[in-house]
Amino acid sequence: MQEKFVLKAKTTIKRVAAISAGSLMLSAAAFGAVAASDLSDYPSQFIVDGQWGGLAVVGSNAQAADIVGATDVIARLSQEAVSSVSGTGTTVVSGGVGGKATFGWGIANATITDTIDYELEDDDVSSLIDSSITFQSADYDVREMVKLDQDSPIVHTSLTGSDDDYETTPYMEVARAAMSYYYLFDKQINVTTASTSQPLTMNFLGKTLKITSVDSDGDGFTAYVGDEYFMNVGDSVTVNGKVVTLNNVASCTSSPCNVIVDVDGVQETISGTETVGEIEITVDETFYSDTTAERSGSLIIGEQSSESYQNGDEYVDYCGAKWASTSCKKTDPDWIWVIGGLDANAVGDTSQSSAAPTIGIKNDFVVNGDDDNPVTVGGCYDYPNSFVEVCMDSLTTDDYLDLTIEWIDDLDISNAAGSTVTSEKAIYISSSVEDSLEIESANDNSSVITADTKTDKIWLWMNGTAGNITVLYEDTNNNIVEAGEYNNLTLPSTQTAFARIIYGSTKTTNVELDLLGDAGGDNIINISLDILGDDTANIPETSDDIITNWEVTTNDFVSLGATVGTNAAEEVYWNGSGLSDISTKDENHMSQYGIIILDPKSNGASDEVKLQIPSDQVRANVLVKGTSAKTTTTGGAVQINSIAGVDLIKLDTEVTDKTSKPMIIVGGPCVNPLAAEALGLTFPACGASSTIPTDKALIKLVENAFGGTNVALVVAGWEAANTRDAANVLKKYDDYATQLAGKMEVQVSGTSVTAITAEAEVEAEAPATE
Repeated sequence: MQEKFVLKAKTTIKRVAAISAGSLMLSAAAFGAVAASDLSDYPSQFIVDGQWGGLAVVGSNAQAADIVGATDVIARLSQEAVSSVSGTGTTVVSGGVGGKATFGWGIANATITDTIDYELEDDDVSSLIDSSITFQSADYDVREMVKLDQDSPIVHTSLTGSDDDYETTPYMEVARAAMSYYYLFDKQINVTTASTSQPLTMNFLGKTLKITSVDSDGDGFTAYVGDEYFMNVGDSVTVNGKVVTLNNVASCTSSPCNVIVDVDGVQETISGTETVGEIEITVDETFYSDTTAERSGSLIIGEQSSESYQNGDEYVDYCGAKWASTSCKKTDPDWIWVIGGLDANAVGDTSQSSAAPTIGIKNDFVVNGDDDNPVTVGGCYDYPNSFVEVCMDSLTTDDYLDLTIEWIDDLDISNAAGSTVTSEKAIYISSSVEDSLEIESANDNSSVITADTKTDKIWLWMNGTAGNITVLYEDTNNNIVEAGEYNNLTLPSTQTAFARIIYGSTKTTNVELDLLGDAGGDNIINISLDILGDDTANIPETSDDIITNWEVTTNDFVSLGATVGTNAAEEVYWNGSGLSDISTKDENHMSQYGIIILDPKSNGASDEVKLQIPSDQVRANVLVKGTSAKTTTTGGAVQINSIAGVDLIKLDTEVTDKTSKPMIIVGGPCVNPLAAEALGLTFPACGASSTIPTDKALIKLVENAFGGTNVALVVAGWEAANTRDAANVLKKYDDYATQLAGKMEVQVSGTSVTAITAEAEVEAEAPATE
């Protein structure tokens, strides 16, 4: 029994050593402090909000190689002191998966280009498991899957989602049961044989779950659901803000024996499962020795440690850690169990049928409007324990031109139509960007229309003949000239494009300006923005058009809508799934393409329609990421922030306040007193006393250096040349991302980087503590 328990304790130690300080306090002598950041976060400890905020320090007796190494590090970091100035670019995620969501379509909809897959596994989100477990002496291949509904989550605008409060900000909405997670068995398994002595143990959503029994109908189970902690007598852990201390372990004939625990000063003897101070504790295994200090136990601790669940019950952590609905509580959970078929001796799946074991969770909240606190750019919906996050990272562009369509009664076109035509009623279309309007050629139902003429001002004028509309534009000499004429626009079926928007990647037929004469026979001329977008599969024909109605007489444009100078219904429509009259809305709105319609009500009262047209179809960069994911943004415009006048490098003798800034300390403890102090050595520490391996270097991140709250990054070699090698690693830190990931300290030999992990140190120490 003792040998079995010692083996179990070793694996438990390794798992516990990785838990954050917020959920675990262990003996500092055994495990050391838990770090808030590691080398994978470099250089964020020294570059904050695009500004250089650190200091490099070399020893006053340093060799030239140390100084050159420090200069190399600073030169690279100065290139990282940047901030975004315009555009949003493309978001790239490592350890997760990214895609582009079209407004009004599910972020995982398979019919849309560049979206996220709706079934995600470890090749998509690297922190998901594809491994094996042992259950009652048999091995089973297992994997984790995150599923998204193809129609939700979905990024909506005020128009596609019909919530006026969204205005010009897109938000991600979520339907009930649209996000789920499953733990899948790829080998036939009989879960009903699980028992307290031989439980089915799995790493479920990043936490240990031990199923000890299954309901007779296969739709429920009993399990240990709290966190598992291996503790020696005297050890303490913090769970849900309460300090739990193992005071003693009793002697008995077989494990588990009774234990004595203290929860925030309340001492209790625990046998099996008991609740102390709102913390539930289950004794899983114990080890007794005549020496008190050698006694230990494996305890399951949490708000709940052992619980029975049925399909549809609240999950253990029923609210997300970062995002939760305002009503989330145990009796109204955001996340619920999906359980079925546990009594079937079969391969697992997600169907929740009686024919195969299904174990998972799904969201039980709905977000479909502003009152539900939907996430927008920079926000995420997180699964329990923040195990997986579904995020709206950014938008693909934020670059717009201004487009105005307005009624005027003072058009002077004497240059084009004769000296008497000086004060005409017309529709004036203007852009804030030069040459961004291109007149389209046409021969059908028209006189010759000039082809490929670019301008930023277009006029539509009824020239005195019923149904005839002349197209005029401003040429390069600032003269109003005629492009051509559309004749007899009297039938609803006569719709023709007279111009298109040319701005960035918005071109060709992405956004066209159309005419429809006497629409519906009500003396109305439509001027429409015909929106096709980047791909007709993303924005089908007529699904995002913006239609403006202009009242006409026999030979004049007379107003926007029925009456000049007033706002009323039927002036401006958005054609989504059907015509939607937005004429009297007093907010700004965004269309599916990302076009912004500015305050239709106020502008309508002035007989004008004001729009903003993006330089490309606006889509949302969306991410699904796990616990190890990192994101970067490419393609956006940035500015390099000046470091002129900023202290970059100092000698150790010039540092008056060691705690004022995060520091990069270059040089070993034999030549740099600050390196010796940061490493806990007495200066000068040379040769073997430096703790640096022969002919190698260390890169070590020290939290709360010199008793302050800042970090110190020690870059120290056995010799100056080795220090230079370590500086070169930081100079090219992105090439060493894998070796640095999750580490506080690494060894460098030439270009080789070897991790030194706390886990390795624990393994080395474990036999001495058995």
